[in-house]
Parts: sequence; structure tokens; C-alpha cells
Amino acid sequence: MAEPAPTTPPAAPKPRAKPGPVRWAIAIVLLALAAWAGWHTYRVFGQRNVVSHVDELGGMVMYDFEDPVNRDAKSEQSCIASILGNDYAHDIVNVNLSVTEKKSLTDEDLKKVSQLSALYTLEASKGNEVTDDGLLALANLTGLRKLRLSQF
Repeated sequence: MAEPAPTTPPAAPKPRAKPGPVRWAIAIVLLALAAWAGWHTYRVFGQRNVVSHVDELGGMVMYDFEDPVNRDAKSEQSCIASILGNDYAHDIVNVNLSVTEKKSLTDEDLKKVSQLSALYTLEASKGNEVTDDGLLALANLTGLRKLRLSQF
């Protein structure tokens, strides 16, 4: 009887080539996009938090596309805003706390509102409990053009 022919083990696979410059460029671009998306989403959730707080106070907010005075000809609600919400595509430019249902505004209320970097109009009343710390928080609003305080 004949002996079976010896079998040879399969050849080892070729080692993978190192990523080239194009792959690195794509990876860097994707990483930058992911970082931007994370930052933007963080900003959106902060703005939504302020809107929720203003709503709880009985106040009103106005987005940039809703402002009749400083509205650009191109300012309209975008299709992204109609899908994801106004906070993803638009900034809040006007906050009115004069219609608040709360008895009195506090420092914390003004500190929340001061997180809105694009705000340029703020109207507030009934601020009997607001101290210098609350008003100092408004210094962060570098774009603020109009500030109307009454009953402070």
C-alpha cells in the first residue's frame, strides 16, 4: 500500500499594509466631524435646558428666524429645524421674563439665561430677589444690545 503524500500547511496570510496618507486624512476628517457634532449637540442641549427653564417661569423665547426687527432676508426655519427642532439650527436671540408667572426672579434664573451666547434682547421684571451676583452673570452676554429691567 502506498503512503499518503505529506500535506503542507497553508501559507501564512500576507501582513496588512499600513494605512496610507489618504486613510489618515479620512480618519482625521471624520474625527473632526465627530468632535464638532458632539460640541454642537452639547450646545443644543444647553439651549433646550434654558428654554425649558424659561417656559417653567412663564417667559417667552424668540429664535433668530422669528425676530421681525433683526431678521435677515434669508432667515427662515430650516428643514433641519423642522426635523430635529429649532435648537439644532437656530439661536435664541430674545428672552422675555416680564410675563413670568413666578412671584420673583432669582439669581439662578438670570444665570441660566446668561448661557445663551447669541442673546441680544433680554426683558425681565419682578426681580426683587436678584442680587449683584445675578446681574453680574449677565456680563457673559457680550452680544446683548437691549436690556430692560423693571421692578428690580
